[in-house]
Amino acid sequence: HWNYIVRYCKLKKQSYIDDTFPPAPTSLYYNPPENKDVHVVKWRRLRDVVFDDDSDKDLPWAVFRRPLPSDISQGVLGNCWLLSALAVLAEREELVRAVLVTREFCPQGVYQVRLCKDGHWTTVLVDDFFPCDKKGHLFYSQAKRKQLWVPLIEKAVAKIHGCYEALVSGRAIEGLATLTGAPCESIPLQASSIPAPAEEELDTDLIWAQLLSSRQALFLMGASCGGGNMKVDDSEYQRVGLRPRHAYSLLDVRDVGEHRLLQLRNPWGHFVWTGDWADDSFMWSLHLRSLLMPDGPMDGTFWISFNDVLKYFDCIDICKARPGWNDVRLSGILPPLASQHHLSCILLTVLEATEVDFTLFQEGQRKSEKSQRSQLDLCVVLFKARNASPPNIGALVEHSKRQVRGFVG
Repeated sequence: HWNYIVRYCKLKKQSYIDDTFPPAPTSLYYNPPENKDVHVVKWRRLRDVVFDDDSDKDLPWAVFRRPLPSDISQGVLGNCWLLSALAVLAEREELVRAVLVTREFCPQGVYQVRLCKDGHWTTVLVDDFFPCDKKGHLFYSQAKRKQLWVPLIEKAVAKIHGCYEALVSGRAIEGLATLTGAPCESIPLQASSIPAPAEEELDTDLIWAQLLSSRQALFLMGASCGGGNMKVDDSEYQRVGLRPRHAYSLLDVRDVGEHRLLQLRNPWGHFVWTGDWADDSFMWSLHLRSLLMPDGPMDGTFWISFNDVLKYFDCIDICKARPGWNDVRLSGILPPLASQHHLSCILLTVLEATEVDFTLFQEGQRKSEKSQRSQLDLCVVLFKARNASPPNIGALVEHSKRQVRGFVG
């Protein structure tokens, strides 16, 4: 399909326009405002986008050169959940490559992006029209070093959800699941966010061990700052250089002597933590500085103690993206009032000891402003099978928490 469009555009000597996601207000908003003056947005082809950064001005456009977390710079859209996930992805070039089907600059402006929406892989076709401000600069995420990959992926995610406005607010875990298709889990850091009656003291040693082992396995991680149930107020966040209701990339987890330290990055590329272990903190010895910051401080990146993370952050999202794993995806229907006819049961025969991850997804809620239906609460329950034919349900092995979420695992 992509080849056909490119051939057709070459023949007609024109650039591609995606009529299913046109350069129009309907692609920006759920309900475009009536007043035309409201639109500060002017759609521009990539070749007409204005680029101010003098050092990169003369570079040719590329889909990506070598992805770096510093390529991520959030625009006016409140979609840090997606951009912080992209910043985590930028640590692993092979994962960025997997999302971008079209990896070379296309003069006809036709690109393909591979995303996992609600557990289903889908390939999204987009053109190179981007929302810009009156001066012609990109309005939403920026194209650092004249690379297209960030605004391109942002546009593809906006397209599968209907419009750019649909990207406002979310959790990093959704971004990681959309970009990798891998099993994701969330570790709550506040006792109050654990469903009752399990609300008890958090086992922080266990959480730390989980973070260390996830880092060793090179899993992708993001951290959510100050959700609704935090005991810290907004002015306190402001004072210590953090943003409440904001998603950060978690880049490193280190046990150094008696210190438990984490390295985080703000997808804005600036505005960083100012407390203990900040860049200019007296806590740093020369040895630790050379160990953990060999190249000096980096834009938007900072170190913070585990105790401060427990104080200011509400959860850490972990995405188990691993090479060489097999996955199987099955679709089914769960009616709102599932009768016994509709309870899905899947029999899995395991021939040798192995590790298995189960995730149950339901359709997302971004498609419309006030979604027509509320999400169901999901739960995955795992039993041993007693005998092979017909299989009977035996002992309960494991179950997920019962949650009203886009997916549980």
